[in-house]
Amino acid sequence: MARLKADCILMGVSKNNGKDGKVYATATIYFPDDKTSMPIGLDNKNTALLSLLEGLEMVTGMATIGVREFKGTRYLDLINFERKK
Repeated sequence: MARLKADCILMGVSKNNGKDGKVYATATIYFPDDKTSMPIGLDNKNTALLSLLEGLEMVTGMATIGVREFKGTRYLDLINFERKK
């Protein structure tokens, strides 16, 4: 798995219930350098990160993003988010 670090703004976190009964969370990240945003999945096994990010909106920080591939499809996972002070 490749890991990337980026300065970004965390716009917020949304949660959806899957058909399998699991809760899937997605963080929306905004990159001010090129003025783009993208949804990035949160690992449902990392409950500490989910609880840390759940109430945050419009927060600047450093995101660590994992890139993985499964059956020819690439996925982005938010591994860590360090808030700027």
